[in-house]
Amino acid sequence: MNDEQRQLAGNAWQAYNAMQTTKQRHFDYLTILEDKKRNFNIDPTDDDQVFLKQLLRDHDEQVAAFTEASAKLKASDPATHLALFKYIGDLNESMSDPSLAH
Repeated sequence: MNDEQRQLAGNAWQAYNAMQTTKQRHFDYLTILEDKKRNFNIDPTDDDQVFLKQLLRDHDEQVAAFTEASAKLKASDPATHLALFKYIGDLNESMSDPSLAH
């Protein structure tokens, strides 16, 4: 993605990053609750469940925001949309490849 495309894709890129952040928060909190249950036999409280649902709702809202920003970008500049998704794909692929770890 060139510099001009990075500028044009800014809103969609920010929405993607927000979506990834809220996804990670939800999974991290879910892991904490699962670890409490597995390690200490402590069930999630009602407050824990409410908070977990809020984190999922936050993520759902960011998915919708990314979907909207992506659709707008695709309608206004299909080449930049394609470049953004290629960048996202490359990013996700390189981050999941254990052979790239030091």
